[in-house]
Amino acid sequence: MSNTENNMTNKEMLNPFPGLRPFKQKESHLFFGREDQVCEVLRKLIINKFVGIVGDSGIGKSSFVNCGIFPKLKQDDNETKDMWNIVSFRPGEDPLNEMSNVLHSFYSKVGLISSDIDFKTYEAIANTAKESFQKDKRKLLIYIDQFEEIFRFNKDNDEKSKKIEHFINIIIKLMRETEDPVSFIITIRSDFIGDCSRYPVFTQAINDSQFLIPQMTRAEKRSAIVGPVEVMGAKIEEELVDTILDSIGDRHDQLPLMQHSLMRTWDHWLTIKVGNEPIGLTSYNAIGGMEKALSVHANEIFNELNEEKKKICERLFKCITEKGVEGRSVRRPTRIKEIAKISNANKEDIKVVVEHFRKPGRTLLTPASGVELDENSIIDISHESFMRIWEVLVEWLEEEHEAIKEYLRISEAAEMHQLGKGGLMKSPELQMALNWQQQNNPSKDWGIRHHKAYDRTMQFLAFSEKKFIQEQRLKEKMQKLRIAVFKIIAIGFGFGALIAMTFSPIGEELFFRG
Repeated sequence: MSNTENNMTNKEMLNPFPGLRPFKQKESHLFFGREDQVCEVLRKLIINKFVGIVGDSGIGKSSFVNCGIFPKLKQDDNETKDMWNIVSFRPGEDPLNEMSNVLHSFYSKVGLISSDIDFKTYEAIANTAKESFQKDKRKLLIYIDQFEEIFRFNKDNDEKSKKIEHFINIIIKLMRETEDPVSFIITIRSDFIGDCSRYPVFTQAINDSQFLIPQMTRAEKRSAIVGPVEVMGAKIEEELVDTILDSIGDRHDQLPLMQHSLMRTWDHWLTIKVGNEPIGLTSYNAIGGMEKALSVHANEIFNELNEEKKKICERLFKCITEKGVEGRSVRRPTRIKEIAKISNANKEDIKVVVEHFRKPGRTLLTPASGVELDENSIIDISHESFMRIWEVLVEWLEEEHEAIKEYLRISEAAEMHQLGKGGLMKSPELQMALNWQQQNNPSKDWGIRHHKAYDRTMQFLAFSEKKFIQEQRLKEKMQKLRIAVFKIIAIGFGFGALIAMTFSPIGEELFFRG
């Protein structure tokens, strides 16, 4: 270690581990373990103008692109022998609009386009890319991260399906036209790859140019642990490295947890280290180790909030995560203004909670710390593993899943009633629905998010309740009337019995004796 490194204060030793979020392009010097896989991806890109990087959640697809592929492409002597303009985006709910926005932003900065151009057609993208290439000899590479989002947020038989088909057709045409200087890289979770089959030509493109990102070997994982530490001029105990590697085992989804536990271990080590002592088991055990580090950290952050902010936090996380088909927990990135509407919360309060979870050293929400938030900022969790590990969020996900199921059940009953195929709700189903309404207080924006006929559903529920109350009141009146009639009849029978007793022989004898 150099004298400069020896003299560095603890504060100056920046944390080399990103936590749950992917590595950024500027952190490529801290990215270790997948160097040998880059050339194969670039070869596929050259041949097909497209490559689909496929892998399980947590295996490191985004980091591989940011810190493996992009740095190579930016070198003058890269394997493709081309120079590149690189733009990237996540598709979200409207991939065509997201792609248009990112291309408009890029070409506006380089002064190539006017402000009114719309990149929602093949012609607009192809023509602008050709014009740009003629000027700077750089091809356009469009990187679509987390491509599976187009399937998460767009269901069959929905009007958005046509937009998705148009979006995919643009990609296909740009790939096929050899004269268009446009190529694509996508990353997609392997459990969503089957959803691509509804687009046969696109499926063929994936089959022709797919890179299934492999599990890291033990040696590669060791490099990912030790490499960043050494870059920072520090050391790590071999016993700790082996402990972490044994904890990871062969589970791919443990890589984000490894990065998070290392980030936390580093921070703890900085507070207790003396001189140049290496990072050791003491700091690792203090943060809860691999199994508990993330959940303990999230609980600490959550418990710093007051009760009001905790409720807002719950509604926030329920907005940006959900259980999809087959019970898969999926991210649902959402704009702050939409979160506020859906959760009946103030936008400024939402920002406060988001800031709380994305402070430096807290990489649990994105955008990353330092990016200014406004009402259009898209909030997301840093990684899918967060939904599986944080027990509090697991419980919230289940609660929200059940709430959505109940709402959809009521919506279906309302539709059947409107079509004349079903009646109003009766107890106990009605009481369950009313309990759901009282507990969740669903906003209109929340309802429309899950079923468009929110007004019809709520009117149906209200009318069912009103009719039920009317029937109950009628039953109560009838019951009271029955009781009154029974009383009258009983009194009548009583008088009749008394009269009968009076005029009977025994009654007369008793009467005269009296």
